[in-house]
Amino acid sequence: MKPNCFHCKKDSLSLIQGYKTAALYFCEGCKKTLAVPYASPSSLIYKPELSNIHPDAKIGDNCKLHSHIWIGADVAIGDNCKIEAFAFVPDGVTLEDNVFLGPRVTFTNDKYPPSGKWAKTLVKRCASIGAGSIILPGLIIGENAKIGAGAVVTKDVPDGETWIGNPAKVLTKP
Repeated sequence: MKPNCFHCKKDSLSLIQGYKTAALYFCEGCKKTLAVPYASPSSLIYKPELSNIHPDAKIGDNCKLHSHIWIGADVAIGDNCKIEAFAFVPDGVTLEDNVFLGPRVTFTNDKYPPSGKWAKTLVKRCASIGAGSIILPGLIIGENAKIGAGAVVTKDVPDGETWIGNPAKVLTKP
């Protein structure tokens, strides 16, 4: 199904090229080029025109992505994930299935900016990261782990643990 233009709201888009994860359109009305990501039909992206979602990002089934988010090219999002508004997910981040990111969660990917050497970050299945948390590069957030709102995570978080604070420290263990 061809979408309406995000800018002028008219049904004036012409398909330029289809890619594996997105379609590139040109709007005859406002003369803009748009990349429209293909998310699974079961996923919902609220107000995609207000977000920067790279067409190469992989988005799983049944996800809910809110507006004003930034998702890089080398990002993989599993099934049943929810990403709240203003989240920043740069290249190199993988979210496994059933992950929750609260509003304004920020991942970083460069240990020594501006080195351009992106570190990979993994958030394992069923992890939950609270609003305003910052996750430093190259870390692993364990399965069923919980990160409290406003935490600054500087170390790997083991499976099932809850971490809070700046710098984040363990609050509860499984």
